[in-house]
Amino acid sequence: MTDLKKVFAIFLATILAVATISGTAAAQPKTLYETRYKHTITDGATLEHISRFTADGWLNIKVLRIDTTNPNIKIDTLANSHITDQLSTVLTLAEENGAVAAVNASFFNPMDGGTGYPDGPIVRGGDLFATSGWYNQNKDEMASFSLDNTGQILFNYWNNALTLTGFNNASFAVSQYNQPSRQQYNDVTVLDNKWGPNTLGASEKYPDLVEILVSQGRVAEIRQASSPVTIPAEGYVVISRGEQAAKLLESFKIGEPADFTVTSNPNWSDLQMSATGSSILVKNGQIPETFSFSTDSINNYNPRTLVGSSEDGKQLILVTVDGRQDNSVGLTQIQSAQLMQELGAYNALNFDGGGSTTMVARKLGTSTLDVVNIPSDGSLRSVANGIGIFSQAAPGSLTKLILETEDPNVFVHTSRKFTLTGVDSFSNPVEVNP
Repeated sequence: MTDLKKVFAIFLATILAVATISGTAAAQPKTLYETRYKHTITDGATLEHISRFTADGWLNIKVLRIDTTNPNIKIDTLANSHITDQLSTVLTLAEENGAVAAVNASFFNPMDGGTGYPDGPIVRGGDLFATSGWYNQNKDEMASFSLDNTGQILFNYWNNALTLTGFNNASFAVSQYNQPSRQQYNDVTVLDNKWGPNTLGASEKYPDLVEILVSQGRVAEIRQASSPVTIPAEGYVVISRGEQAAKLLESFKIGEPADFTVTSNPNWSDLQMSATGSSILVKNGQIPETFSFSTDSINNYNPRTLVGSSEDGKQLILVTVDGRQDNSVGLTQIQSAQLMQELGAYNALNFDGGGSTTMVARKLGTSTLDVVNIPSDGSLRSVANGIGIFSQAAPGSLTKLILETEDPNVFVHTSRKFTLTGVDSFSNPVEVNP
């Protein structure tokens, strides 16, 4: 802890010793001191660093503001490009996809071998990557952040119907698409090559697995208790076992038609991107009386990843708040909503937090991504997906030089190292040869 922070910690202890601070964790803690500084990441995107000392303790807040009307800005879901269920750190996802900034997004279910899957649907680059029929089946609990094809920011609760139709219009409810089964594959699962190159194949755990390969709308092959094979390039594989598999085998024969459809509200084909979160924190400028997803754990002080939009819908606001550490205590769910209101969000949503909370961004004049927050695990957690910010501006010529040093102070008869970088008219890095 720095000397300045020690001073303020003593100051707070003194206040607590002489007076009782009223209120509960539901109230936004009083700010006693803060510093802010902001820098440009690229044309249309800025990063603000807020160090705030409150009656609850220190808060380390990072705020990305993105101009959604800027033609040089692209916003998209980040996910593993090779295998849908492979978890990766936000830094890796951002680097592999060429993002200039990113945060983690969906809550997810980790599995063995570094794999896992997100809760709910993923739309990436206008294409549906994964979803499930059971998501929000009983009530609107887990909301999503989406960007539609007109550039409008949406915060809403998805509802899905996944249907597989076979011979004589026999219809089957599909439980998940490009996600592992939650019922040991005693239900119906559909995977395509966004999941990965191969089918699951029979295993020691699932020796009786049935796989129906569909190519160009017709059943191409039916495999039972067999090894993995390549998923058809223009098709998918239907996976099941037990009684459900027996019913499928009655309706699907080689050469017969098969049709898999996903009907969703909102309509996924109207979206550029979408990633799931949990509670809507702010709706039309107001904090809901109750949150749709509320547990003791999620309501406690935690690191937070939050997403919101301005009232006119022209600005996307991505926020991380560190927690579970002396330098930043984190926020409760209601405090998260209050912070988003303070930052100008007219609508806002809670993403996965805790050890998942991560923000990466590049400094002005560089192409290297840095982790700008302090993850509570002490290292980067592998996650299912994230939100990436991209610059689509064409490379330009040098328009500005940036001269920096780590410390502006220097002792007499000593030296200080300077770094010289350059940017073009879109604030993207340009190589400088001094």
